[in-house]
Amino acid sequence: MTTAQQIPLRFRLDNDATLDNFYVADEAALAVHELRRQAQGAGERFIYLLAGVGRSHLLQASCALAEGASLKTQYLPIRSVADSSPEWVLEGLEECDLLCLDDIDAVVGDRAWEVALFNLYNAALANGQSWLVSSSGGIQAERFCLPDLYSRMKSFSTYRLPALGDEELLNVVVTRCRARGIIIDEAVVRYILSRGRRDLHYLVDLVAKLDRSSLQMKRKVTIPFVKDVMGWCQ
Repeated sequence: MTTAQQIPLRFRLDNDATLDNFYVADEAALAVHELRRQAQGAGERFIYLLAGVGRSHLLQASCALAEGASLKTQYLPIRSVADSSPEWVLEGLEECDLLCLDDIDAVVGDRAWEVALFNLYNAALANGQSWLVSSSGGIQAERFCLPDLYSRMKSFSTYRLPALGDEELLNVVVTRCRARGIIIDEAVVRYILSRGRRDLHYLVDLVAKLDRSSLQMKRKVTIPFVKDVMGWCQ
């Protein structure tokens, strides 16, 4: 069987997602430290990231770091494939060194998915595979069809990611801008936060849009520029 047949899905990683450019609140420092160790083939084998913001960033960043260490990885945003056959989606993934399963709560309560994940977990144990799993909230036993899968997940090392306030979001935007070489004043970032959504994915996409537009229009990122690009004329 070819690699393409073994892994029918291959999701493109966000090139901007690294552990180095993730804004680390004090409460998340230990989690990021452990993810770095796991992605380098050391540390804990089974890690569960709970709630908070930046989960997808961290999972993709871990995949990228592991690939840089010549490990075979797969990032799987489960919510986007929850309606597909789990046997097809998960086929061949037992051959990865690091498997990153994003939003696993999207399929909790679906017996077919739980059976497939439980079988994959058993294969991971046998193959020495590591898992990095995330969910948007806590997973309660009563939601599971398979108590055995719940007990396995409860055994994972769990880290709860914090929610971010305005100052933390400001630091996130500044950090992402600096990573792209964008010079931006704090006043501009505060204006963005006052007009846009306080959502990490939205802000990351917004920074990328401003970067592209700044290069195309050869303009600095100022409040008038942001107004023009985002259509915030009022």
